[in-house]
Amino acid sequence: MEIAFDIRRSLMELDPEGWTQEALPDDLPQAMFRVGQKPVRKLNAAELYHLLRFHLSLAQVAPLALERLEADPLLTAERHPGDLLTALMESDSRFWHEQEELWGEVLGIAASALESIQARMEKEELGDYLPSCVGDDFMGALLHFRGLHP
Repeated sequence: MEIAFDIRRSLMELDPEGWTQEALPDDLPQAMFRVGQKPVRKLNAAELYHLLRFHLSLAQVAPLALERLEADPLLTAERHPGDLLTALMESDSRFWHEQEELWGEVLGIAASALESIQARMEKEELGDYLPSCVGDDFMGALLHFRGLHP
């Protein structure tokens, strides 16, 4: 994944319209403002997870998350394996309707995640209980995300 913006800049610098009082959700935790001021190269997986959950600066955050997920599709950002990928797939559908190429890249990473899950389930003889490998929300997010483009 090639990042097409200056990673030394903050999200507030890269996406000033997305960080106006009018654009931000009312329930945004104060800590997210500090995250928005950090250079994007310093954002960790948990911060990317929360940015995705609040649908903030998706044009910058989605490629950063994809870059992390290429190395580890089941990366644990906050709660369980695969939660960063799940947050990415659950982010604002309008963004994904406009970003079909990125959408395809996420599907490729999701396919890699499913292969990893299947290998783990076979190795550990887990049967068919997927949530023992990822969160309960993973398959629902994948099915929703897959349906965004025909």
